Amino acid sequence: MIYNGNIELFFRAVDKIEKFQNYEIQNFEILLEQNTALIVSNHSFIAYDMLFLMNNYYKKTGKILRGVGDHLLFKIPIVKELFLSLGVVDGNVKNINRLIEQDDKIIIYPGGAREAMKSSSEKYQLLWQGRYGFIKLAIKYNIPIIPIVSIGVEDMFHVYANGYTLSFKNIPLPLFKVSPRQKIIHYVQNPIFPEINFNDEKIVMRRMQRKIKKVFKDTINKEVKYG
Repeated sequence: MIYNGNIELFFRAVDKIEKFQNYEIQNFEILLEQNTALIVSNHSFIAYDMLFLMNNYYKKTGKILRGVGDHLLFKIPIVKELFLSLGVVDGNVKNINRLIEQDDKIIIYPGGAREAMKSSSEKYQLLWQGRYGFIKLAIKYNIPIIPIVSIGVEDMFHVYANGYTLSFKNIPLPLFKVSPRQKIIHYVQNPIFPEINFNDEKIVMRRMQRKIKKVFKDTINKEVKYG
């Protein structure tokens, strides 16, 4: 398994893909300033950019940036083994709590598989309706949320229809084409700390989600060239 010993060999291969994509990460030092944190990102198609983020974090710290994946991924044998080998776990409450209690940084995609498999007609839209679990975790453990806005992958892949339009046993089968030389950039944003003293957790969670989504929308509106 990659996670058990061959991670450096794997990331050397990722290095070559990064150079091909002209990958860039801005404000990386923000990640290094925090200990335990939830890293939240918009879910690009097949989370292609996640490998670049993990690679850069490993090179800077010698540590694996742990990720959580949609339950669906862990029902597909080959995909399951690949993700586990990279230190990505099934995104259930038990696994996430365990990682946080180990003082790990964790990357979470609130939009899940639905956002990952959206069509290009929904490009750069955040499909986070009802997704408050990551905020509840930040409140429970009093840890910050670090937004990382991913730009480029959604321009690289043109997805003709929602991946669930065609599916096999609930496994999405998206139709897409690729423009491989698209530049990919991660914009690391300042951490957002949860409110601790409050009377109504639901109100706090909604307010915090609006604040986080605004960070994404403002960055996307500034950096993405539509048309």
